Amino acid sequence: MVRSKWGLITVVILAAMFLFFNESTAAEDTAKQAATQQQATPDATAKALPDNTPKQTKLLNEAQGLITKGDNAAAVGILEKAQKMAPQDSAIMRTLIDTYLATNAQDKAENLLTQIVTSEGYKDIRDWANIEYYNLASKKEGIEAALKKLEAAGKKSKSIDVQRSIAEGYVRLRDWGKGAEIYQNLLKDNANDSVLTTRFIDACMLNKDYDPVIKVLEPKVAANPNDTGSSDILAHAYTQSNQADKAIALYKVKIEKEPNSPGLRGRYAQALMDLGMPEQSLAEWDTAFKLDPSNFLFKQRVAEIYTQLGKTKEARKAYAELLAVIPPAQASLKETINSRIKEIDAAAKKK
Repeated sequence: MVRSKWGLITVVILAAMFLFFNESTAAEDTAKQAATQQQATPDATAKALPDNTPKQTKLLNEAQGLITKGDNAAAVGILEKAQKMAPQDSAIMRTLIDTYLATNAQDKAENLLTQIVTSEGYKDIRDWANIEYYNLASKKEGIEAALKKLEAAGKKSKSIDVQRSIAEGYVRLRDWGKGAEIYQNLLKDNANDSVLTTRFIDACMLNKDYDPVIKVLEPKVAANPNDTGSSDILAHAYTQSNQADKAIALYKVKIEKEPNSPGLRGRYAQALMDLGMPEQSLAEWDTAFKLDPSNFLFKQRVAEIYTQLGKTKEARKAYAELLAVIPPAQASLKETINSRIKEIDAAAKKK
């Protein structure tokens, strides 16, 4: 990647403003996103219920009222009764675990979380449970110890859910290759499982193993060219595996469909830089900046590339244009850009 020392400083300042494609978020953030889409802990407010409401639901409602008042200790006893009456009820189970955690009853929370991740039930809170299981383990015996418990359970059960929880443990340990291997084995008998496919791709991308990703996504994108998520990942996989012709061709197809997307233009420009084509990326960075003038990183990239190419006049102009649009409130960024301009001017005087 083309980058000067001052460019690096500016990148740090501007990085939060724009995200092109961050591999490291893939596996863990995908799991977190899936978990947020699952059943949340029910609204902790006691409500009037019909007389024919099941008793365990009434108990859950009563406990929620106590939780709202901050009386978690009293809520625990009621939730435990409800859970014994309906052990497979995900809403009661999750509320009880959350309340255990709130009252520092970590051992009890761990027991219930283990029950979930080693079973074939609780489909609607499994992703949440996986995250909480490993989060709690990181505070106690450690993720490796927690993973060993799951692997022991996995030997007794070939459940896809248990094996998936094991794979996610390896992803947590940054052993992405092992995680990908488990997901791949699961896909042999569950080829149409979209969640497994997504996790497999995420693990491979994190492991920088791009060939399996390309093998999975090429037919998928060919069958559905409008699947922008898959085509984004495929283009990135092409780029990182140095398949320049395929990467460029795919980005051009995507840009033809979305010519006014600054994010897409930025990703394409970054891909060109990653492929060792900084000069060719200039037009895309410029276009991205015109489409989104508030995103300073686009113009900063232009200045960096000109500097690297030895075109100091163009670099100075790009930095000056950037300086003109940075709001006064961002004084530290203005100072950084001004320092960079001074450095360019000083270098020019020495020639």
